[in-house]
Amino acid sequence: MATLQSDNDPTSKPQLEASANSMWDLHTPQYAPTDTCKVIAYTCKLIASTICNVTSHPMGSLNTMVLDVLNNMSITLRIVNVYHT
Repeated sequence: MATLQSDNDPTSKPQLEASANSMWDLHTPQYAPTDTCKVIAYTCKLIASTICNVTSHPMGSLNTMVLDVLNNMSITLRIVNVYHT
């Protein structure tokens, strides 16, 4: 799913899961188990109802994610999270 950069091994080591915390929601793009996902986002669970991960957006890929911040179900902010290789 993700690539973890090791402090000892600059060639990196594949990581199967993203770090998790019970206070945060993890957002990922759509990916297959064999894909290497390069972009993820975390949001505080207290505001979870105001964040929408738009996995169907045309810009969405393993390197790009689109998150909408909602207010009364209207988009007030669109965040495009890009992993630049």
